[in-house]
Amino acid sequence: PRVDLALLRKHHEGLLCLTSGERGVIRRSGGNEARLSPLGEIFGADRLFCEMMDQGLEWQPEHNAEVRRVAAAHGLGTIVSNDVRYLKPKDAVSLDLLNFIGMGASLNDPKRPRAQTDQLYLKSEAEMRELFPEDGAALDRPHEIAHRTHFKFNTSTYYFPASPPPDA
Repeated sequence: PRVDLALLRKHHEGLLCLTSGERGVIRRSGGNEARLSPLGEIFGADRLFCEMMDQGLEWQPEHNAEVRRVAAAHGLGTIVSNDVRYLKPKDAVSLDLLNFIGMGASLNDPKRPRAQTDQLYLKSEAEMRELFPEDGAALDRPHEIAHRTHFKFNTSTYYFPASPPPDA
């Protein structure tokens, strides 16, 4: 989800902010850290975290090194997360198939877009620690954030929009 800075300034109380990965502020800034400054002003160092991920994508090791550098330069904490699209590695094929159907692409088309990775599954803590052996604090940060979060999801109520069927 993308939210503009004006909305964040207006509604930032109680929110925590992660910089995101591939489409996040650090990667999109192309080395221009000034794009991070407004988020720092809105959230402060205790509620803004520089996010690292590793789904086996070629650009991620260099990006994660940049995230560490930017976080240190701005006195921000880092956090390790994982972009989860499916539960198990074998489910990558199912996501690919769903995407092909959605695009109207044929499996036989050699030019069809292909998934860049099969690493968008829910990784265990042990797997994450193996991927980020030098980032213990960043690996512990999701737990810290969970303890700072006071949210109760009401599972007895459905939050679907009203959508009456059209007249026949």
